[in-house]
Amino acid sequence: MKVILNNLNVNTELQDGVPTTEARFLAIKNPDGSIRWIWPAGANKPTFLRFYNIDGFRAGLFAFLIRLIFALRLQRLVFAKFVFTLPKNQEGAFVDPFSSNWSLFTGTTGPNQKYVLYKANAIPSFAKISISEKSTGLINREVENLSILDQLSIRTFTYPKVLATGNHGAELSTSNDHTLRHKALMVEHVQAIDEMATKSAREMTGQEFAELHQIPQRLEALKNRNFKIPAGIIKKLELLTESIKTNRIITHFAHGDFTPWNMYVGKNRSLFVYDWELASDNYPKAFDFFHFGIQKGVLMEHKGWKEIYAELKSFQNQALFYEESMDELLRGYLLLNTLNYLEVYNLQTNWHVQVQWLLDVWNEALSYVLQKNEDVRGLVILDLFDHLDKKPYAGLKLSNNAPEKLSAYSDLDMCIHRDDAKKTIAYLRNHPLVDHIKVVSKRSMTNLFVITQDNGLLSVDFIHQLKRKQTVYMDIQTIIDHAERDLNRVKKASLLDTARFIGLFYGLNGQQVPAKYMPFELLMSKSEQKTDDLIYGVYVGDTSALKSLKVYMLKKSFNMGWAKIKNTITYIWDTLIQMFSQKGMIITFSGVDGAGKSTIIEHTKIEIEKKLRRRVVVIRHRPSLLPILKAMVVGKAQAEKQAADTLPRQGNNRNVLSSLLRFGYYYLDYLVGQFVIYFKHVLRGHVVLYDRYYFDFINDSVRSNIRLPKWFLRAGYALLMQPNLNFFLYADPQVILKRKQELDEVTITRLTHDYLNLFGKLSRRNRGQYIPVENIELKLTMQLISNNITQKLI
Repeated sequence: MKVILNNLNVNTELQDGVPTTEARFLAIKNPDGSIRWIWPAGANKPTFLRFYNIDGFRAGLFAFLIRLIFALRLQRLVFAKFVFTLPKNQEGAFVDPFSSNWSLFTGTTGPNQKYVLYKANAIPSFAKISISEKSTGLINREVENLSILDQLSIRTFTYPKVLATGNHGAELSTSNDHTLRHKALMVEHVQAIDEMATKSAREMTGQEFAELHQIPQRLEALKNRNFKIPAGIIKKLELLTESIKTNRIITHFAHGDFTPWNMYVGKNRSLFVYDWELASDNYPKAFDFFHFGIQKGVLMEHKGWKEIYAELKSFQNQALFYEESMDELLRGYLLLNTLNYLEVYNLQTNWHVQVQWLLDVWNEALSYVLQKNEDVRGLVILDLFDHLDKKPYAGLKLSNNAPEKLSAYSDLDMCIHRDDAKKTIAYLRNHPLVDHIKVVSKRSMTNLFVITQDNGLLSVDFIHQLKRKQTVYMDIQTIIDHAERDLNRVKKASLLDTARFIGLFYGLNGQQVPAKYMPFELLMSKSEQKTDDLIYGVYVGDTSALKSLKVYMLKKSFNMGWAKIKNTITYIWDTLIQMFSQKGMIITFSGVDGAGKSTIIEHTKIEIEKKLRRRVVVIRHRPSLLPILKAMVVGKAQAEKQAADTLPRQGNNRNVLSSLLRFGYYYLDYLVGQFVIYFKHVLRGHVVLYDRYYFDFINDSVRSNIRLPKWFLRAGYALLMQPNLNFFLYADPQVILKRKQELDEVTITRLTHDYLNLFGKLSRRNRGQYIPVENIELKLTMQLISNNITQKLI
């Protein structure tokens, strides 16, 4: 307390013969015991609440209780008391310690700390008092910035006037007409920002803007200094810097911390804006607009980027955005503001939870503005790892490559506690680049399928327990504790834990360790632990080690007694969850010969197996519960060979009875076989791909040596289960003839017309989807098909 009085130039030294008197003070302390607010014990009003942002229920309740304490005259019983005997003569002090019309805020601890003194005189004022060289510079800067506002002749808001200045501070006016706080973004805010932009604008290129703020050098310093800042956000700032190099950037004079807690609102919605120490004429256009919306959205309302952006977007028709779009201006704000704060956070030992909130929102906003030029799935991966940066987790079998470069056919496996997994899932659900998520929650793990806004897919397994069926084989907490960061700041299981995991995983599954993991054999060969010795046997292909390993693991304490019963119950539960959570489906591919069915089916099979991790069953034309008719004469193998060697549409059957018998035989195969396919595959979550389907009987029955009326054949479809997705592949006849010359142009044209007509009718009357696809470019065709399948399965 004595130090505070000395910083206020209050004389605390007592001398013989110098008159003295007693001064009494009350105070409220910070959680760490330091003093936050001080006021004279004789004050009858809590003027220190002028320093407090009364927003929300808790803040409102606190202010109410403070006022109640003063109204009941209980302040001397409640608050910390300080009593000093001081010389009566306090000439030169910033405040009269014996008066009762002031209160003091000691500021936020740090290099920029300064005192703020409120004087409740006839003309109230605030005095800012420096206690360090840096805070002196900030106060002088604010005085200069207030002078700039005078020069700009600002009309849309009012601001403090400089009443007096000195070596250690400045006294500024305040306003009795502006006493309200308003956290919602108003038109008046936007108009104030626009006036400053209009009166002080200057233009430069993005390259010049980056050089002005030394952005590349500052980013490089953050990367090289330590591992404090998550890697993903720095990567995105570098991408953003590169993307704006040739852009036109408007800078202007702006407040720099334009937030609800730095302004008051009058009853007529007029603004009184204070704390101008961070103001500068180098801010990108609309900086204050975005800062207000994001800071209050995160810190006061705990909103994510989606909600914040929706509020910002409602002002896009204001004059501030007439010349440049809001999204373009957002780039400049995110680049400069995020970098400024990262440098501050990099110097802090411990981060408050609000820092993580801000990092998440800045990351989401950066991903939003970068999505047009960057891989959306990669941006989501970067945000995922940045979100997890301060959480305990360990990635399994992750490569050393940048995480955002993860192959489309690869997934992410990581050991993580269930509560952290739930929080991460909630974060991803609200991510602006995520369309939707499918979650399969089991006791041992949580499977996550993330569909991005551009229909990309990211599969993540959050592993809570490492088990092979009911056998637990490694401790999750141990793996997390031993995790090591790589150069991308991703936390991965240590090399030793990885070697053990791979050996145990393949060993307990009775499989040989793949060649790409064989270098881990060396780690096991050097270990003297019994478990590692058995794992080493798995690596070198010792079949006896496989059996010994299983027996050894079953004798571990976590697989015996009550633990064994518990593991068995959870295994059965997880198996049931898996069975009922994965819905299977039937997909058909139709098209004339040469339309590209075989190629598309092969690519689709790989996409589903690798990306969606589902078993795929390919069936040709029909369920084949019954063999082809010729097999009854020449045998199944010879019949299939003759069918493969014979060109289609070569049958010469003209007899209606023969056609009816033939169709009845195949129709019975469909009618009965559909149930076999459903129970054998669909119910088990498998994906069935039909290379041709019943539609061939309707449009091209000649191919099956059947000649019956089309209406009759179409009627038979009503008794069959409707496939989930049906694709008809077609192309220009000349394109098809270049691929295959099995049909003439007239036949190709007629069949294409019949199929398109049939799919059009079926799509209007049936539950399944019937999608014609012009198969010209493989990439585009696969993109359309993959998107439809993903939407159905996830």
